[in-house]
Amino acid sequence: MCFVYVVQHGAVLGIDGGVLTVRYLDGSEEKIPKNTVEGISVFAKAQLTTQCIEFCLMNNVKVGFFSESGFYKGSLCSVSYANTDRLRKQIALSDDSFFSLSISKKIIRAKIINQAALIRRYSYEVSHKECCHYLNRIAKHKIPGAGSINQIIGYEGIASRKYFDWLSMNIEEGFEFDKRNRRPAMDPFNCMLNFGYSLLSKEIYGELENRYLNPYIGFMHQDKYGHPSLASDLIEEWRPVIVDSAVLSLIQGHEISRDCFVIDKNGCRMSDEAIRKVLYKLEMKMETKTQYLKYINKPVSFREAIWHQADRLSKAIESADPDKYVPIIIR
Repeated sequence: MCFVYVVQHGAVLGIDGGVLTVRYLDGSEEKIPKNTVEGISVFAKAQLTTQCIEFCLMNNVKVGFFSESGFYKGSLCSVSYANTDRLRKQIALSDDSFFSLSISKKIIRAKIINQAALIRRYSYEVSHKECCHYLNRIAKHKIPGAGSINQIIGYEGIASRKYFDWLSMNIEEGFEFDKRNRRPAMDPFNCMLNFGYSLLSKEIYGELENRYLNPYIGFMHQDKYGHPSLASDLIEEWRPVIVDSAVLSLIQGHEISRDCFVIDKNGCRMSDEAIRKVLYKLEMKMETKTQYLKYINKPVSFREAIWHQADRLSKAIESADPDKYVPIIIR
C-alpha cells in the first residue's frame, strides 16, 4: 500500500482505468495503481477530478488537505455509521475523573520516557545522563503520584522544557533554536516539528474515526471548539517516537540544510525541497517495523502500531478499563 503526497501547485489528480494519475503544470505525469493507494495528502493548490473523489469515497481512501506549512485543514472521507453505544461510553468516561486521570498518566509517562530514550540515541556526550535522569525521575516518580490532570500537564510541561532545552544546546550547528514555538514557527527545527505533528495528528484522527471514536472528545486535553482533543491525547506518546526522531535524523545526518528554509518577520517556511525531504523521512519512519508494542509478538510498522493503539483505546473505552490501554515505549 502507498500514501500519495502532493506538494506542487496546479497538480490534477484523476483516475484513468486502473491507475491514479497525477498531472503537473509542466506536462509531466505520475501513475500509481489505484488499488495500492491508502491515503492522499495535499499540500498545494491542487485539484481532484470527480472520478478521483468518487474513487476515494467508495474505497475509503482518506484525503487530507494541508496548508503549505503543514496546517491540517480537513479531509475528504466516506460516510461512516456511528457506533452510538461506544460514543455514549466515550462521552461518559471523558467525565470520569479516574478513567481520564489513569489514561493521561499512561500516555504522558510514556512520552517522557520516550523523550529520554531519544536523547540517549542522539547523544555522544556525557551531559545527556543528567537530562535523562531528570526526565525519568518525572516519568517514574512524579507522574504516577499526580492527583489531577492539571498536575500531569504541569509535569509534562517541565519535562518538555528540559527536553527541548537540551536539544537546543546539542543540535547540529545552524539548527539551534531558542525554545519550542508553534504557529508561526520561528526556526527550521520548530517548522519541521509543526509540519510533522500535523501529519501525525491526521493519521491518528483517521484511525480514531475508523474505531467509531469521536476525535473531539478527549480525556486529558480540554474541549475546545474545532480542536480534536482525543487525537491530541493519543499523539503525545508518538511525538518523540516518530516526528522528533525523523527530524533529528535529517539534521544530525546532514540530510537537510538551513538553505532549504525561508525565514523572515512572519516566521519560518519550508521550501518544496524541504517538504519533500521531511515527507520522505517521515514516511520511511512510519513504515519502519519494530517490536515496541508489548502486546504484539511480531514486528509491526509504526503506522500499524498506531492502528493497534487506536484499537486498544477503543477496547479500554468499551470495557471502561484504563489498564486495557498500553502505551508504546521505545528503548
